[in-house]
Amino acid sequence: MEEYIAIYKGLRLPLLGLVFLFITAYIFWPSRKQKMEQAKHNMLRDGDEESPNR
Repeated sequence: MEEYIAIYKGLRLPLLGLVFLFITAYIFWPSRKQKMEQAKHNMLRDGDEESPNR
């Protein structure tokens, strides 16, 4: 059982790093980035139309 705990403790930080790397690559992949930018602009445009102050 102690071997499993040692393996877990040794691999949790590299695994966390790989997860963050995967998420970053997923978000900033060129085709994905264009879709996310378009969604951002759509939300900003929709927010302006619904704003009672404008």
